[in-house]
Amino acid sequence: MPNLSACAHCGAEIQSDATFCRHCGSSESDGWSDEADVSSFSTADNDEYDYDEFIANEFGDGSRHTTTPVLWRFVAVILLFMFFVGLLFF
Repeated sequence: MPNLSACAHCGAEIQSDATFCRHCGSSESDGWSDEADVSSFSTADNDEYDYDEFIANEFGDGSRHTTTPVLWRFVAVILLFMFFVGLLFF
């Protein structure tokens, strides 16, 4: 039976001679170490985690600010006009 150890990034059980974690993809080249302490990872407070609050903090309240300055609208209209005039006369 292979020796198992914990992944330093996600805490999943992996073979002690593995070069990467199959669960999170962490490898020796990106900082994974057999000596890393994973005992500090706790799943006891997951019940208190508010996913909706995280989404609101990370991505805002869901409203989109799509106002385009008047100058850029004017430039876009002029460019479209010039494009269509160019198609008609050339």
